[in-house]
Amino acid sequence: KVGTWVEATKGISFGEPHFQGHFPKNPVMPGVLIVEAMAQAAMFALYPYVHMDLAAFVRDFTVALCAINSAKFRRPVVPGDQMKIKAEAVKIRGTVWIFDAEALVSGQKVAEAQLMAMFSSGMFSEGKGEGR
Repeated sequence: KVGTWVEATKGISFGEPHFQGHFPKNPVMPGVLIVEAMAQAAMFALYPYVHMDLAAFVRDFTVALCAINSAKFRRPVVPGDQMKIKAEAVKIRGTVWIFDAEALVSGQKVAEAQLMAMFSSGMFSEGKGEGR
């Protein structure tokens, strides 16, 4: 499982509601939303370990973001950008997974963070999955 990686793309459009207040006449995607996008993308790394019982996965699966470490923001993300997100599982202990994640625009890193998430599911607690 360590080494499992995910890549996602998020198109940034001016119509997103946070741009109305962040900031008027100078729209910048809030850093917290960039981290949220990285966290959501990282969660797809679990898919290869549950795809055989997807119905149970959707019904019983929950995830909690436990920590955000070493978050850095290198340049603003603005409407019109295509943000590529990369996340890799670097450490796993039971149901806790740690990811190194980064966001890039035009090949340049705009943000990075280490994310820790805890997975909970009836599948895992009953020994049906590999997340133990």
